[in-house]
Amino acid sequence: MILLSRSTSRHRSPAASVRRTFCAWPVTSDLRIPGPRGLDLAVEYRAGQELAPLSAQLAEAGIRLRLEPRPWSDLYPRLLQGRVGFYYGAWSCSSGDASDLFDNKIHTRDPSRGYGGSNSNGYSNPELDRLIESSGATLSMNERRRILESGMRMLDADLPLIPLVVPYDLLGLRREVEWAPRIDFRIRAANLWRAAG
Repeated sequence: MILLSRSTSRHRSPAASVRRTFCAWPVTSDLRIPGPRGLDLAVEYRAGQELAPLSAQLAEAGIRLRLEPRPWSDLYPRLLQGRVGFYYGAWSCSSGDASDLFDNKIHTRDPSRGYGGSNSNGYSNPELDRLIESSGATLSMNERRRILESGMRMLDADLPLIPLVVPYDLLGLRREVEWAPRIDFRIRAANLWRAAG
């Protein structure tokens, strides 16, 4: 999932409510930021990524991006220090479980307890933290699902991350090879075998 992340360590600007409204809808020709001026955002991202198509699409909705590519060696420390207002990046839940996102990216930074190690935008919600911790301690799968769904609703209301796109994974195989893809799309030799025939 590709995300636009805004720093939450700063106060919310008047445009925050506009961003939240915008992010709930796909970018279409009939979606516009209210008012004649639109919205200007400086977005930092890892150098080497192509953001011109995203910039053009958001401009149609009245959101003008000032693209600021940086080498990862410069960007990563800035993220950890909370010096990045908006960041374009990616997050993957390789286990297929929402706890990958919740435990590492969403929970308030608490390294001593193993939470929030990748929370680079300073997001903090104590009520959501309690849900995240509760989901990890719940043995009932149905109860855990209910807790995680409640957490997703809370996260959607706060909107510290804006999901933009889920890119395709495109893989090819030779005819004589069969493959049973894993849920995390990791390719292991144990999941490949010679096709019959």
